[in-house]
Amino acid sequence: MTEQLDWFDAQNWVKPSGGGTTTTLMAAKSGTSNTVYGDTQVATTLTCTSPATGTVGTAISITGKLTRNDTGAGVAGQTIQLQVNGADAAGKTATTAADGSYTISFTETVIRTDGFDVTFAGATV
Repeated sequence: MTEQLDWFDAQNWVKPSGGGTTTTLMAAKSGTSNTVYGDTQVATTLTCTSPATGTVGTAISITGKLTRNDTGAGVAGQTIQLQVNGADAAGKTATTAADGSYTISFTETVIRTDGFDVTFAGATV
């Protein structure tokens, strides 16, 4: 900051323009600001329940529900894929009902223990 002093000239005070002081502002550049435009992403929860035991050759029902985490509402019309022991079960999908629930029928052909999971690929609704 540079100050300029007033001075007295004969009968008048002489004051420089700007009220007696000047300030020099240095150049500046802002940091980067990011904005993402697009659909809002909402987390979902997908549940899966199966019976504790089953009989070889007899169908069991794997059931669950797909819900939005922000509202708790079920998500209708979405494809759910069954996985058996960590791999997709070919042709074993279901479409969620109006309340987000689904049922997938599965029949095992050999004696073993199966672990069931389901997946939802995500969607724009």
